[in-house]
Amino acid sequence: IKDTLDIKLSEYASDFEFIRLETTAEGLVSSGVDCYIGSEYYLFEKRGGGIYQFGRDGKFIRKLVSIGKGPTEIQDADWTVDEEEQRIYLADRAKKNYFLCYDLRTGEYLGDIEKAIEGLSEEDNQVLLIGKYR
Repeated sequence: IKDTLDIKLSEYASDFEFIRLETTAEGLVSSGVDCYIGSEYYLFEKRGGGIYQFGRDGKFIRKLVSIGKGPTEIQDADWTVDEEEQRIYLADRAKKNYFLCYDLRTGEYLGDIEKAIEGLSEEDNQVLLIGKYR
């Protein structure tokens, strides 16, 4: 082939770090994952498998959240991480009234947080959001 395209990754990005994730029967992740790359942890959501936690060295720590219909399990969740508090918050569409909260240091389930409720203040007609641990 006469006309070839020569692409170099360094032309598009730099400072890559390759971390080999520990492969265990319990902590195997594959395609179809969402991920979070934090200062201390990697989190991977395996579709239909839950959320898995790895250390920055690639070592498997734990399966943090399981898939299911139980009160601390998820079916179809969006999530975010609070780096400062080392917590993960999950909003599962199957749980209409509350969010799930886990401690990333210990894997402990910290309890439910009531979902925000919209309302109007009497003083200035602004929308208020209310959220608290149940």
